[in-house]
Amino acid sequence: MKFRALIAGFVMVILISVPISEANEQLEVNDGMTNSSNTVTVSVNNTCGEEGCPEGLNLGGTTYVPLRAVLETMGATVVWNENTRTVDIRSKQQNESEQASDELNNDVSDADEEERVFEQDTTKLLLDIQLLKDQLYAFDQQMQLAKEFYTELGDTAQIRILEGLRYERIESYRNILDQYLSYEKQYPENTTRTGEVYSSINVLKDVLDQYQLSVQSLDRYASDQDQEQLKLYLMSRKHAYDKLEELEVNIHRYFKDNIK
Repeated sequence: MKFRALIAGFVMVILISVPISEANEQLEVNDGMTNSSNTVTVSVNNTCGEEGCPEGLNLGGTTYVPLRAVLETMGATVVWNENTRTVDIRSKQQNESEQASDELNNDVSDADEEERVFEQDTTKLLLDIQLLKDQLYAFDQQMQLAKEFYTELGDTAQIRILEGLRYERIESYRNILDQYLSYEKQYPENTTRTGEVYSSINVLKDVLDQYQLSVQSLDRYASDQDQEQLKLYLMSRKHAYDKLEELEVNIHRYFKDNIK
């Protein structure tokens, strides 16, 4: 028996000459009467689509079936391209494959966006750390000037100014620490990289502690001329300066290894 199928209004005809029982998807054409004796009902695998079984026509012994309805019942899609006047038929397997590929691409895009935001937040935090580091370099120079003012002129005013400047640096450090705590909570799965940032913050704290000791020792030295206090001032100041240089290397390495 010959079958001819039409797409949307029986415009396209396809000839099928193999028996129905040999088809991968079983197509059944049942002679029946709806409005005329030429009308037939079409089902695929004994089932119909959501809108019911499509209807075909039996004309002169040749049966015409709506190919779009049949294919869509089988899970395929039919697309008409007006520009090229082409009918594109995509199987269910192809549609599922393309959907899986789109979902994978979306997952990759989401991951890329998360990484971009993470790098952006990390960069901002590291730049704040770097700014405080530069301010502490300047603070070290001010300590040197304060000592020279005292040893050369007996002026202790610059030493008293140092304590106020140190408190300003401490406030900057606290702001950075607050930023980090929020940042760490936002990226719990990046503990290795956030941990590297935290190590830099710990270095800052060590530097500030050493400068506190240095300022206090310089002030005591100016008060009672205790050489041990002068020695402690020099040692703590040197330790702080060495830590600043270590911090500078660490920040540079982090940007090189992690920030694209």
